[in-house]
Amino acid sequence: MTFLFVIIFILSSHLIHTVAVNQRCGYNPYPFGITTICILHHPLLLIISIYYLGWICGIVLFLCHLFGLLHATISWVLNIPTLIIKNDNKYLQTMELNVALLTPSLIIVLIFTVVSFFVAEFKSLLTFFQKHTFFLIGAIVVVTILSIVRIIVAKKFSDDM
Repeated sequence: MTFLFVIIFILSSHLIHTVAVNQRCGYNPYPFGITTICILHHPLLLIISIYYLGWICGIVLFLCHLFGLLHATISWVLNIPTLIIKNDNKYLQTMELNVALLTPSLIIVLIFTVVSFFVAEFKSLLTFFQKHTFFLIGAIVVVTILSIVRIIVAKKFSDDM
């Protein structure tokens, strides 16, 4: 369940961030609906992050999601295929797909949150990292490497345009 938590949290955070950026850039087919669904994601992500990491670490992880640090360090990798798209229709289809995935994502996060209370232990991911510090160090190294690569990729694509 803890591995599933990490995957669901990163994918949900990425989807919310991508839709928010698309809204900010002018693509907003359902102005009230998209914003509402994104807002509904936040308390669920806060609840499961606190449940799997404890109060302090869970709130810190949620704040990293809320302020876009999670996207800036880890989930930006999921946007690489959209950087390569040259066709405007394909890019528009990608934005439409992101909007269409918001509701199923909300349902999945809601179900996962409820099931976690019955299946997983409180602070299970934090306990795992405390017992296996090698994985924590590995995660920190991966985040650092991905952050450096993001700076390089951003510089490359900004120079091309």
